[in-house]
Amino acid sequence: MKAEQQNIKRLLNTAKGQIDGLNKMIDDDKYCIDISNQIMATIAILKKVNIEILDAHLKCCVLHADDRERETNINEISEVLKKALKWHWSFYHDNEQNRFYNRCLKSDRACHRHPFCSRRLSACPLLSAKHTAA
Repeated sequence: MKAEQQNIKRLLNTAKGQIDGLNKMIDDDKYCIDISNQIMATIAILKKVNIEILDAHLKCCVLHADDRERETNINEISEVLKKALKWHWSFYHDNEQNRFYNRCLKSDRACHRHPFCSRRLSACPLLSAKHTAA
């Protein structure tokens, strides 16, 4: 368990350093895409830390708990996973909306039904063929 703690602390210190770097990047008015990439790298580290902690919890707290504690621990893990998956799904859904919006920007006919589109498009991917007729 000591090695796991050292690894987790190392990862958290790395994330802390990246956050400090992000603050400096913002102060120095760095390129937005570079800042965004740094944010995503920090999120990836924090996700890894979360997985390590949940894995240790399963192997230690849940595995060695008595029946009543085990049920409580499993319910707690279940709630954490629901939150994680909900966040992941909303992030994925937002990216899908952006992908559709980008398609709309490259097209040539107006889309009045796409919630994010104010440009012209040939076929909005969110609409069926019968709705995209001019």
